[in-house]
Amino acid sequence: MFLYFIVFLCANLEPSLLELLMDLSGNSLDYALFQTDYIDDMDFVNMDIAVDIITSSIEIKIFNETQPIPRIIYNCINLKVFKSENSFLSTLSEDFRKLSNLEHLILNNNKFYEIPTIIFSLTNLRILEMYGNRIKIIHSGIKHLTQLNILTLGNNFIVHLPFALTELTHLMHLDLSSNEKLFVPNMFSRMEDKHIHFFNIVKTLNLLHLYLNNTGLQFIPKEFNFKNITKFRANINKLSTIHVDTLKNSYLKEMLLNDNLFREFPNNILTLTMIETLSIESNRILENINIKDAKSPYLKFLNLSNNKIKSFRMCSISAPSLKILKLKNNNIKKFTIESIKVSLLEAIHLKKNNIYVLDKNFIGFKKLKFLDLRHNNIIRIDNFKVISYLGLTLKLQVYYIEKIKNLLYPQMLDEIIVSCTRKPIHENSLNLFKNYNKEMKLKIFMLNSCHLSKIPNGIEKLTYVENLSFKKNNIRRIGNRFKDMYYLKTLDLSYNKIYVIDPSILLLKSLEDLNLQNNYLKTFPISINEFNYKKLKINWIGNIIQRLGNGIGIGWIQIPLKYSSQVGIGYTEDGHYTDIAISLYNKNFKKDLYRWDIKKVAQIISNEPNEEYLSYNEIKGLWDLYLKPHITTEILKDSIETYINALYMLDDITVSYITYFTSKQCDIMKIYLSAIFTILKEKDDFQQIENVCTAISQEIDLCYDAQYEMFHHIFISLKTRGNCDITHFIKEIIYIIKYDILSHILTSNNFSQNVHKLAYWRNELSGEIGFIKNECKYHYMRNNSLDDNVEYIIYQFFILFKAENAIAEIFDRINKNGKFICLASQFIIQHEFDEVKLNEYMIFNDIDLIDVENITKKGVIFIIKKMEIIQKNIVNS
Repeated sequence: MFLYFIVFLCANLEPSLLELLMDLSGNSLDYALFQTDYIDDMDFVNMDIAVDIITSSIEIKIFNETQPIPRIIYNCINLKVFKSENSFLSTLSEDFRKLSNLEHLILNNNKFYEIPTIIFSLTNLRILEMYGNRIKIIHSGIKHLTQLNILTLGNNFIVHLPFALTELTHLMHLDLSSNEKLFVPNMFSRMEDKHIHFFNIVKTLNLLHLYLNNTGLQFIPKEFNFKNITKFRANINKLSTIHVDTLKNSYLKEMLLNDNLFREFPNNILTLTMIETLSIESNRILENINIKDAKSPYLKFLNLSNNKIKSFRMCSISAPSLKILKLKNNNIKKFTIESIKVSLLEAIHLKKNNIYVLDKNFIGFKKLKFLDLRHNNIIRIDNFKVISYLGLTLKLQVYYIEKIKNLLYPQMLDEIIVSCTRKPIHENSLNLFKNYNKEMKLKIFMLNSCHLSKIPNGIEKLTYVENLSFKKNNIRRIGNRFKDMYYLKTLDLSYNKIYVIDPSILLLKSLEDLNLQNNYLKTFPISINEFNYKKLKINWIGNIIQRLGNGIGIGWIQIPLKYSSQVGIGYTEDGHYTDIAISLYNKNFKKDLYRWDIKKVAQIISNEPNEEYLSYNEIKGLWDLYLKPHITTEILKDSIETYINALYMLDDITVSYITYFTSKQCDIMKIYLSAIFTILKEKDDFQQIENVCTAISQEIDLCYDAQYEMFHHIFISLKTRGNCDITHFIKEIIYIIKYDILSHILTSNNFSQNVHKLAYWRNELSGEIGFIKNECKYHYMRNNSLDDNVEYIIYQFFILFKAENAIAEIFDRINKNGKFICLASQFIIQHEFDEVKLNEYMIFNDIDLIDVENITKKGVIFIIKKMEIIQKNIVNS
């Protein structure tokens, strides 16, 4: 018997939650005493609970506003971390104070209007996070949280800080970002007073981090000093200056002032001896910047993007440690770095400026790895040999592609990314690689949006290239110019006008990613039947692939099964119309020698077991007396017994998904299990008993769809057929063939099966091809690939469901069983009286047909034709 194993593709359940909670409980007696009440609190439809014993933490996600935190949680007095985000919480129970050992409390994105006073009793609390609530005021009771190190109250509605905050002497991190009215004046306070009050409180603390993004901050009082603060973030505010006195003797390492109102570059910040990161992006700086006299020995990151800076000059000695310089989207025409030889710059971002010459200001860097000059419209590139002494990534935009010829000569270039604003002047004679030699090991080369109509001449010289892109051009034909690129992994040809591609490209040994999205391809190259689909990923989306091929290529309906789940071609079906199977079969398989009557094939459906199932005592007795003695391993015995108990006694024993079965689903499983055990008892084949029980044990921890598919397949493979005539047997074989073919279609990609997808298509095609419908547990999620397409599934089904193939299998099965030979011969004798024909249909030793040895293939065809399931194709006969 063919044993059918289904690989489970759903998540397994967590270990017993109650056991984990008990480990966190300090009163196991009380826990055990009220365990039943606690379970009643825990409605898992309305919440998820995760427990981590190692970190002594609990995470609860509540999905219903009326669902409270389960009482059992308050018994976990050893808890260190409590987390409940996005859970509709607005209050905390008085019992929350029992969690006295709590050190980290996370209540982000809930509905609290204030910090619950019960929290102030948790004196061991070190971290409090209540980001994204509706908090307006902070109660003075916060002073009792004397061990607090981190307080995160961003994205609330706080307008005032209490003086009680000054007693939090251990507070090191304060985040009040996105409290948009924190510094906005109201009828009771002036703007200046609010700023002074706030910074007077902060001045008393020992903060290391102060985050005030989007708070309405307009100025920092000059009496305030940043003192020990190392990180200050004040993005999206209205700051225009920072007084030099606030920075004296400061240890600031990071200052973020993006989206403010600075009109001049605050040079005084560069006097900070410890500053490492400075960002003043998206302000209003208009001046010419010259960083020469300031000395910032540790500055590593400087960001002045999205301003209106006209020119930028910097002496490397002023910031000797600078690694990243961002000046995107300004009006810079002149960019100069003095003393380049001592510069440690690794990345320069100059995208969207007005630079038009790539000259000596950009050469000789020691460690430069990235230079972005896109959207500058470079019209001249000087002839030079070395831009950087390390492998460099260079991104730029030029007028014409011809302008980059000099770039393919300098050494130490790892990556070049180019776009163009105009078409090539002389594309046919263009040779960008005239000076390129094998010593120049360019790894990434991209000519995106360069108005090319073909792959440039000389591309074959890039023998070391790993990533090659011609995205967004006008290329129409792709020959295999890449066969000598032994390291090529990624080839991007998307957004062109390609209608022909050399099939051998799919067979390049090193290629891992081929992007052909949004082209004009009408067929797939014939090499799609043989390329390594597990290694090479191809994007075909946005092409106009036809259903059937044209001799040069193949259509989407002909794609090999092994590749079907990975092909997304943008195909969408307009609903599942009726008689699609008949229409598709008659259109595409009309030349077959023998053809099915599809309407009658669709009526061939195997019988399900009787709707009655054995009682628990009956099935347990059958197991103990007739099946269990033939099982050789104790693990297998225990597995089957656990499954039986779980299926029949849900209140006492639970096995993973069985807990979530509906009563109808449980009954279906009982019906199948009863029928299978009964058949096994009748067959009395000890090897078959162990094989079937092994198959069952593989699935018992899996979902309903997986269990049903396994039971159904075992049943139709095992079931006895009594004294039925041969036509009944043949129909059973045809149903099994249909079922196996559909399973194969949805299994062939990775030798595992998505049981939900199988259940979906079996139900969907029940009327078209003939399958037993069953209640699916899960909705089938489509991903717009070929194996989600009804036409593709049916077409592939009929490729495998050839009448000749079915005849051959029926022939083999009949002649392996003496009973079936007898039944077949009886049918033939009843319907054929010509002795000559009888000799063609059967092999026998006795003229009275008493001893029939075999049924011939012609005999099998005779029987099936008499059943009116197939007919011979007159055209091809």
